[in-house]
Amino acid sequence: MNLSKKHIILFLFFSMIMLEFLIVQSLAQSRNQKTKLSTKIITLGKIHNLVRGEDWLYAVSPDQEKVAYVTFRKEKFVAVIDGVEEEKACDWIYKIIFSPDSKKVAYLADIEAKLYWILDGYGDKGYNSVSKSIVFSPDSKRIAFSAEKEGKWHVIIDGIEGEEEYDDMGLFIFSPDSKRVAFSAKKEGKWHVIIDGIEGEEEYDGVEFIIFSPDSKRVAYVASGEIQSLIVIDGIKKYYDIVGFPIFSPDSKKVGYSAFYKYKDHLVLNGIEEEKDVDNIGQIIFSPDSKRVAYAVNKGNKWFMVIDGVKGRPYDSLAGGVFSPDSKRFAYSAIRDGRSLVVIDGNEGKKKYDLTSQIIFSPDSSRVAYVGLLVDKLYMVLDGVEEYELDGTFQGGPIFNTDSKIVSFVIGNAGAIELFLIKGAQVIKDWEIFRVEVEIQM
Repeated sequence: MNLSKKHIILFLFFSMIMLEFLIVQSLAQSRNQKTKLSTKIITLGKIHNLVRGEDWLYAVSPDQEKVAYVTFRKEKFVAVIDGVEEEKACDWIYKIIFSPDSKKVAYLADIEAKLYWILDGYGDKGYNSVSKSIVFSPDSKRIAFSAEKEGKWHVIIDGIEGEEEYDDMGLFIFSPDSKRVAFSAKKEGKWHVIIDGIEGEEEYDGVEFIIFSPDSKRVAYVASGEIQSLIVIDGIKKYYDIVGFPIFSPDSKKVGYSAFYKYKDHLVLNGIEEEKDVDNIGQIIFSPDSKRVAYAVNKGNKWFMVIDGVKGRPYDSLAGGVFSPDSKRFAYSAIRDGRSLVVIDGNEGKKKYDLTSQIIFSPDSSRVAYVGLLVDKLYMVLDGVEEYELDGTFQGGPIFNTDSKIVSFVIGNAGAIELFLIKGAQVIKDWEIFRVEVEIQM
């Protein structure tokens, strides 16, 4: 049979339409299949005599595998890490934290009137005063904090005490590749920014924020002068009345921030200032592929999420937003009438909660999960559907595993908690923390 060129083209055209139809039908059928879920509740360990300082002194590791906490023994305070009690006894412990890779634990301890940051059971040197936060590098191999000695502050990086003396210390930050470090410090009444050990010549009344770009090559910070605030990006200064925190795009090529001047709030993206008819501009969020941008705006008494220039519904307040890993989807938390709800791909969740957790997409971008708290119940929400109701106190998560098949979060046990006092500190006698694992099966 002889076919003309026209017949061949028509045949190919209709074949492509049919193939697309079959693919769409297949995807629709797979979405409509009943998702089977199985759940495991895994204990991370029982906690005995948990001590409260400014807050309850415990931490759950980022990988949701371990718990570290502070307890009381023989008139002293000790740290318990993954069920093992530290040998070092302390007069007081102020804070306890895990490294990003969950393999190390640091805590701030008072021992015989000296303060130590103890890392993996060791604290080389005590000081009169230290910063109440220690900063791990993203690869967890480096640490930085500040300490006061004889009335002057020093920076301690990787256990080495810097010789330079300061009147006060501010922010610390490592670069994403963990090779660079930046911090702010006060000297003779003025604040300076120190990057890679080099102190900038510029002096400021304050330094509010420092950030490295994702590729670790660029630095931006916000500072205040005598009259105006300013933002410094790669050493270039721009002055405004008020400046919001800068955010780099994942490819490090763009930077966005809000800036207020001439009685107007402006959105500044990659150096281009766009005047917006709004009262405030909030958080700026880049997509993982750096091609899309979202940000919150306030006008009157309402907040709106703007995604790719399109303004969403009005809400009383907005919380964090997140793009999916493939940059195609977006979700955020909103407050309406005092209750929290989650908006996924422009669709509002059916139920409002007292609080909602962080929202997280699976690595393959196909699923989204969060935890809602309503009265005294926790609800695990997967793809907009309440899958589980649990008793307990929310402690962290949710997180997906790398193949997107397991989502987990951490809770503390519910029920009556017995409180008592030791050396003036509140103590919970017995408590337990669990990881709730939900396996997704098709």
